[in-house]
Amino acid sequence: MRTKTYKTGLNRGNARVWLEGAVLLQHGVLRGMPFKRDMRENSFVLIFDDDERDDLVGDHHVAGTEKRPIIDLNGNWLTACFDSAAHYDATFHHGHDNQPPAIFIARRK
Repeated sequence: MRTKTYKTGLNRGNARVWLEGAVLLQHGVLRGMPFKRDMRENSFVLIFDDDERDDLVGDHHVAGTEKRPIIDLNGNWLTACFDSAAHYDATFHHGHDNQPPAIFIARRK
């Protein structure tokens, strides 16, 4: 498990989360992997599992290349979740014991 702090980006006036490269590869997140969001108050979890779960939202895939995977998220839902926060923390969990990788993302106060 590893936590990193990132600056909240902007895209067309909405908050943006951009994660890329080695940190994703080190935690088992590869280009093309499907993921969904488990929304919480002021945070969310990216779950890299193709199981059908009704409580998850979104239908995303990791973009980029084999050597540089990219997760790029933005929109009104993220702006509402971050509430003008300038930074966010991303905690990376490597999948193990038949559990998929996950990334917990929370706004910094």
